[in-house]
Amino acid sequence: MVIKSNTITGNGLTVEGSGYCIDGNTISGAYYGISIPATSFNAGATPTSHIISNNVISGSQTGIKIASNADGNTITSNTIKDGLEGIGCSGSDNNTISGNTITNNKPSNFGNSGTSLAMAIGTCSNNTISNNQITNNSQGIELNNSNGNTLSGNTVSNNDGNGIRVLWGTGNVLTDNTASNNSGYGFLVESNSAPDTFTDNTASGNSSGDFEGITTSN
Repeated sequence: MVIKSNTITGNGLTVEGSGYCIDGNTISGAYYGISIPATSFNAGATPTSHIISNNVISGSQTGIKIASNADGNTITSNTIKDGLEGIGCSGSDNNTISGNTITNNKPSNFGNSGTSLAMAIGTCSNNTISNNQITNNSQGIELNNSNGNTLSGNTVSNNDGNGIRVLWGTGNVLTDNTASNNSGYGFLVESNSAPDTFTDNTASGNSSGDFEGITTSN
């Protein structure tokens, strides 16, 4: 099924099933701009395998939410802005998240204090996260308790907290990412969280420091 070029206000899209194409929609003011639950058949073992592309999502609590066992999606060339959290992925594997622009997502948009994440990757494995532009959010990318993921070519700048943070997880690869002018660390790698590969990453002008918890190799 194709869902394309719609303007949706106040309600988002919940995409149930497998193999949908969600393209070119404008979604504003929804709790979840686009929500991807696991398939309800085959005990959720069938990958959802949706293509989510070229959507503009604004003012959402979470722009794109990927639920546990909703695997194998391609999320590309979306703009997510002026909300709380950009992309939230929890317990979902084998996704490609690339070429998205995530900007100005922070609690203050809703009159709240605290922090939120432009991209939250939690308990997820074997995802490819590449060439995303993440600017002027509360925090940048956080990879939490996740294994075997590749982060490459992402630009994370001018966020209120850290650029890219890694905590727990094994087998992750970080290469060719740029973190600049963030108010926290550019790259923050917590103890016992070192990626298998950390090469050709660039950081500059980050207030707390450019690299913390990792020895750079460029």
